[in-house]
Amino acid sequence: MDPHAAQPTPAHRPSRRVVYSALLGRYENLREQPVALASGVPFILFTDDPDLRSSTWDVRVIEPSLVDDAIRSARSLKIRGHEVIDEYDESLWIDNRVELSVDPSVVLDAWLAEADVAIFEHSFRDRLIDEFSAVVAGGYDDPSRVYEQFTHYAETRPELLDSKPLWTGMIARRKTPNVAFSMSQWWTEVEERSRRDQLSAPVLYSELGSSLAVITSASNEHSDLHEWPPISSALGRNHIPVSDPSAVKPSLLRLREAEVAQSDLRRRIDGLEAEAAEWEQKVRYRDEAIRHLQGDTDLLRADSEHRARVARDTIISLQEQLASEAEQLVALRTTHRDVSEGFAKALGLLQDRKRRATAQRRKIHRLRQNLTEAEAANQRLHDEVENGARVLSELHKSATWKVARRLSGPSRMFGLGGKKKSRGADRG
Repeated sequence: MDPHAAQPTPAHRPSRRVVYSALLGRYENLREQPVALASGVPFILFTDDPDLRSSTWDVRVIEPSLVDDAIRSARSLKIRGHEVIDEYDESLWIDNRVELSVDPSVVLDAWLAEADVAIFEHSFRDRLIDEFSAVVAGGYDDPSRVYEQFTHYAETRPELLDSKPLWTGMIARRKTPNVAFSMSQWWTEVEERSRRDQLSAPVLYSELGSSLAVITSASNEHSDLHEWPPISSALGRNHIPVSDPSAVKPSLLRLREAEVAQSDLRRRIDGLEAEAAEWEQKVRYRDEAIRHLQGDTDLLRADSEHRARVARDTIISLQEQLASEAEQLVALRTTHRDVSEGFAKALGLLQDRKRRATAQRRKIHRLRQNLTEAEAANQRLHDEVENGARVLSELHKSATWKVARRLSGPSRMFGLGGKKKSRGADRG
């Protein structure tokens, strides 16, 4: 089967995605991924520490593929993946120091739109040959092994040394036979030569061709997608620099380092020359200014004397005005004192009137209260008079009735309605 033949994901199902990382040999402290809490993409961490716990990673405890080499075992997971990762169609590797700022689907959608593998380019160095010097200077691997790999590339693949280095802190890939084959070629370089995968990562240029997307960024430390903070004590990294005084640096690498040093020296010289030219220009400007100042000294002196005379005359005039204004101020103060005294008297009269008005208001208030009480007493008296009238009326009615009753009593003795019969009537 052709290893470069692509096998696309079936169209009837969406791509399964995963984010993964590795932390072996307790190399440094775990970095959590807050975006994982709201993402539908699983975050899997491979480790050999059974006590490691995480709130954002799905921790999987494994045995390192190389028992005595935790660093290369982690590189193997980065480059070749793991059988657990083989279950997914697309994956995103991130170094432990990297923290994603967006959902991983945003990265995978953008990076794998027209490629099968996507990696950031190195933002700190322009040529791979400079990465070799940086690795040795930082003590990241045995210098002898680094130099051996450099010599191998210089003899067999010199174009790699001039290529743009890749930064492998984030790697997006699609599961295809071509990608698997290219990653195995890269892993062979890491396994047999330096463990620093960024020294051999440029082999992917030729292995993947147009299937590789190189992502540009102003800085590998920060982008809209991630943060990669500098190494600090909080990271707890257990890095022991590797050195070998007996290692012989290849002449080509020494030449390149000399070129870099010469280039740095040339930049410094150019900067100093530019600074010297700037100072010379400033000196010329200063000398020219001095000449102009010397030529203008007499004019300035005459002008100064004229201005001094005008100033003296002005001072005398101002002193006279000041004396006149002082007299006016004394008169104003006297007037102000008289006005203040009049105001105080008027204020006293006003306060006295206010006190009198307050007393009058209090008297009026008391008179109103007395009037109200008198009206209430008058009303009570009126009510008592009406009650007495009613009582007298009832007594009068009762007396009238009694008198009428008494008067009507004898008339009943005569009969016929109580009226006496006249004698003439009896006779008839």
